[in-house]
Amino acid sequence: MTNDIQEKRTFLHDTFNLAPTFTTGWVNGNLYTPMSEVLGILPIADDIRLSSGMAEYIPTLHRNEVAPRYRFLAELQGTRKPVLPVHTPVEKALFKELLENNPAFTSESGDAQWKLAVRIWNAEADVRDDVFYKV
Repeated sequence: MTNDIQEKRTFLHDTFNLAPTFTTGWVNGNLYTPMSEVLGILPIADDIRLSSGMAEYIPTLHRNEVAPRYRFLAELQGTRKPVLPVHTPVEKALFKELLENNPAFTSESGDAQWKLAVRIWNAEADVRDDVFYKV
């Protein structure tokens, strides 16, 4: 409402000799051009998505497949499931299992093969509900 009042006073100030008054510290957001970018959520580039073994987000196929609280993020990222840090109990157990049993996660030389590890993880994410994509 404050934005509208400021705009009307500014528009009419010549007609009625009104001094434009602005609330101290107030920034009228109506006077700026809206952005089209979504801050903080970036789409996963196609080459990274493909090399990481992630499926593309397809609205007609994946709308009911992903839990509603994750759907928006998956859609913005352009992936079937959202890319999130390890956070569910199932993911923590899977990470522990892979560290102990999969050579891609802990090779004999001590260096993990991260590109292969990501593909292995994302293959698990494709078949398990509580496991999400990683990069």
